[in-house]
Amino acid sequence: MEAYEELKSLGRGSYAVVKLARRRTDGELFVIKRFHVPLSELTPKERNEISNEIRLLSHLRHPNIVQFFHNFVENGVACIVMVRGRVHLVDRLPSSTINGEGRLLLLVVTSCSSFTPSR
Repeated sequence: MEAYEELKSLGRGSYAVVKLARRRTDGELFVIKRFHVPLSELTPKERNEISNEIRLLSHLRHPNIVQFFHNFVENGVACIVMVRGRVHLVDRLPSSTINGEGRLLLLVVTSCSSFTPSR
């Protein structure tokens, strides 16, 4: 995480902590989700779930969802970097109301509620 300066915690869940960070090279804001447990200590199923989350986020494109930027492993721990988008409803909720993975899930659910298939 040497490339980023952590600014504040946005939430904590059972599996990860989510933080707002600034890229040191240009000051751009990102959201970084850092899992608690090293990949080597996870079951194959848990590692697969992280891979699936990364794959899903990398394909989502919506103005109300933080956009996947890249992922990396630091000291054996998986991290997902997402571009910080415009202010969303979840940003206005107190952090004690909903945090961590719940915040990200709320972003996805509220955004998908207006999704209409293109058929």
